[in-house]
Amino acid sequence: MPRIKAADLESLLKKQKPATLSEIPYSGPATEVKRILTPTTARVKWSAAKPCVINGRAFASKMEARVFERLSMECAAVPGTRLFLHVRFPLLSLQPAPNGAPMTFCPDFVIVYPDNQWRVVDAKHPSRVSRDWRRGKAAFEAEYRVAVEEVQA
Repeated sequence: MPRIKAADLESLLKKQKPATLSEIPYSGPATEVKRILTPTTARVKWSAAKPCVINGRAFASKMEARVFERLSMECAAVPGTRLFLHVRFPLLSLQPAPNGAPMTFCPDFVIVYPDNQWRVVDAKHPSRVSRDWRRGKAAFEAEYRVAVEEVQA
């Protein structure tokens, strides 16, 4: 096979549509030009949860949606109770991220009662708990002095 000139190779690569893989030209000991594909935006799937929408509200999983329905009925029973979703709490007791931003803990639900007592609930399957989750939960409980309830529906 004949060698491809660098200018021709660049024009060929520019015409190709970039997908989630980047193309790096490589001229090896052989006479042809090989393309090495390296993943650039490949993400590891950490959960088998299927997103769902209930009453116009998007949830990360069906279990989270079921827990939301149960908690919203509990909140409706007590007048003045508010239910918040995905509240980010800064964890100032942990070392900040490399960019200086504080680490955060984001439980699925926070319930605030009329007497300003509050409860933190997370829809979590026992087999889907990571070390990072345990670490963040422990830091949250130590800093805010509130227990995180892990429930499944």
